Amino acid sequence: MKKVSLLSMVFAAMLFCSNAFAQGMVFDFEGQTEGAKIAQTLGEPWTTWSNLPGSAEDGVFGMADGSMAAHFTYGNDQVLRLGGAEAGVYDLVFDAYVPQGKNGYFNVLHEFAGAGSTWAMQVYLQMTNDGQTSTPAPGHGTVHAGSNGTCDIPCVYDQWMHYRVHIDMDNDVATLYFNVDGEPEQEMCTWQWSLDSFGESTVGRKLDAMDFFPPENASTSEFYIDNVGVVVASNDEVLIADDFEAYTVGNKIAVEAQAAGNDWWTTCQRIQVQQKTALSLQTVQNAVTLLIIMTKSSFSVAMNQVHTTSHSTSSFLMARTVISIFFTTLTVLVQHGQCRLICT
Repeated sequence: MKKVSLLSMVFAAMLFCSNAFAQGMVFDFEGQTEGAKIAQTLGEPWTTWSNLPGSAEDGVFGMADGSMAAHFTYGNDQVLRLGGAEAGVYDLVFDAYVPQGKNGYFNVLHEFAGAGSTWAMQVYLQMTNDGQTSTPAPGHGTVHAGSNGTCDIPCVYDQWMHYRVHIDMDNDVATLYFNVDGEPEQEMCTWQWSLDSFGESTVGRKLDAMDFFPPENASTSEFYIDNVGVVVASNDEVLIADDFEAYTVGNKIAVEAQAAGNDWWTTCQRIQVQQKTALSLQTVQNAVTLLIIMTKSSFSVAMNQVHTTSHSTSSFLMARTVISIFFTTLTVLVQHGQCRLICT
């Protein structure tokens, strides 16, 4: 079954420029051919560690839990170029799936230059790492982000895990978030963005690439990723917040909200139900219909009496009275904005 992640709901279409972010980018890999090589098929911004699309470093498309995804096995070393921005706020988002008994690894790079790259953070999945040696550790992972062993993160097998790296270059801070399907997002760790992954030196605020790499050997290293994207974020300022806790059950939303000063609520036609007595549409229509009938009847009676009786003067006076009442009512309705009810 196709998973639904936060990323897939946020994006409808995203753009990417060769050396700078435009609106962001997203890859869900649907429609790709199983077994085809990733960078060779998609081209930029995908490549490999040695800049050799189509080589053994290039991963392939494969199915995982009903979704077409990027599939990595030992020997693959997949790189996603991120443009080299040095200012702004960004979210790196993707889903990872580790089969039972396997492990995986990804990193974010300040500078992508193959063996000469500079790491911003490193994450080991289903294994721990002390900076030198990795140890199988089902259910756990190690993060190096501005320090050695910054935090331990939870891992699961045969289930999609969602990762979000929030990077605020302007304030020189980054945060890693994690969750699995059906669970709320959790903050794992926060660090100074401009440090290298082990916190040994300040290397700058550049965001250059992500790297996905099966780290150990052919028998244990394998994983999938999907819904890979970059969100050009903001400073997380909340523009509108309304939890409805102070509202009264059964009351009209826009009326009560605006009374409380929350003027962002209205209706499609911007017409509110006022909390006061007012003529209903049916009442007005009935009154107008009755006035029209009375007027027609008065004229009919008056005209008959003109030709048959001596009471024509009183009949005309009655008709004139009815007409006067009719137009007085019309005037009141117009003044109260009800003319639209009787002008059709």
